[in-house]
Amino acid sequence: MAHKKHWPKHFPHLIKTEPHVWIYPLFILGLPIAIQWPAYFLLLVIPAFKNRSLGVVLHHLVYGWGVIVGVLTPLTTPYSPESAI
Repeated sequence: MAHKKHWPKHFPHLIKTEPHVWIYPLFILGLPIAIQWPAYFLLLVIPAFKNRSLGVVLHHLVYGWGVIVGVLTPLTTPYSPESAI
């Protein structure tokens, strides 16, 4: 919720220091490319090697899916402090 609520202020910070917030959703949205280019899945080798853990990569993929759902969720309900409790 914090990223959605304060995105204009935190957008440069997200791009520089939290790339998993935008890279993994882009990877998920690009999955149809794997139909024509099966080597697309090999892009996951880079973060798996960097993090030395498949669990971290899976966690980031689930988080990326949550980012996509959060962005696509309509913002019609106004934020109220009571709903955050």
